[in-house]
Amino acid sequence: MISAGEDINGRVILQLLMHSLELAVLIYVNLWLLIPAFLDRRRYFSYVILVTGFLALVTFGSIHVDMGVTHSRDFGIHFVGAGFYLLIGTLIGLYARTITRNRQLHEQRLTTEIEMLKAQVNTQFLFNTLNNIYYLAYSKSENTTEVIAKLSQMMRYMNYVGSQAEVLLSKELEYMQSYISLERLRLNSQLPIDFEIQGQTAGLKIAPFILIPFLENAFKHGVHSNSTNSWIRLSLHLVGKQCPFRVSNSKQPAPAVEGESKSGIGLQNVKRRLELSYPGHHELAIRDKPDQFEVALKLTLA
Repeated sequence: MISAGEDINGRVILQLLMHSLELAVLIYVNLWLLIPAFLDRRRYFSYVILVTGFLALVTFGSIHVDMGVTHSRDFGIHFVGAGFYLLIGTLIGLYARTITRNRQLHEQRLTTEIEMLKAQVNTQFLFNTLNNIYYLAYSKSENTTEVIAKLSQMMRYMNYVGSQAEVLLSKELEYMQSYISLERLRLNSQLPIDFEIQGQTAGLKIAPFILIPFLENAFKHGVHSNSTNSWIRLSLHLVGKQCPFRVSNSKQPAPAVEGESKSGIGLQNVKRRLELSYPGHHELAIRDKPDQFEVALKLTLA
């Protein structure tokens, strides 16, 4: 036999559930249906009419089952009470939606900027390489066809990783080795280049083309075909996910280019990419010495 107290408790619980159900119907129908279909499209008059009618309908139904958001059976009081809860819930929902949209827009802007920076790296590399091929063809170098084949191989890799946020570190290092081989062919010299890699690269990923600008800069500013004392040293010593990368090169006197900073456009580009791709997870030190140029980068990989 059910006691009177148990019956009252059951009715209270049932009323609370119905209160929650009514609020959920009011708020979510407004947020998911009425606002996107009418308010977001600036159909304000239609939105007001529909919201008012929907609120009146829910109020009428709640009064007849006596389990609405207010205990009053007066239509006006219940309508105002339900409207108040609808307003508060909708404002909270709109605030949360605005935060989500702003975060998505921010992420889209960052993604777009990263893609533009990657495109600048690719364009600069292609432009420099085509100039080199022109010079080799003009001088009738026997290395011309091999350089073109190497460039084709590298372009396939660039096309493959162009839209990816991360690539295998081992593949990126292979690309850098190919770049060094291409430069050796172009220079047609026994340029001292040391590239020391220590540690396990298996499974580690890195943002594509994040290291290559430092290598390009070393060749651009530290190597001359008519110089006999040019050199480049690179090292990458992996410790877990810590990736210390160092590049140093001989320094050759060269006239300053108007409109280009001392660190070069390529280094400015990669600094910005590091800020976007590895915020709080990188350290970059650049040392411009009288006889050499050094770059030390510490990355925490994924």
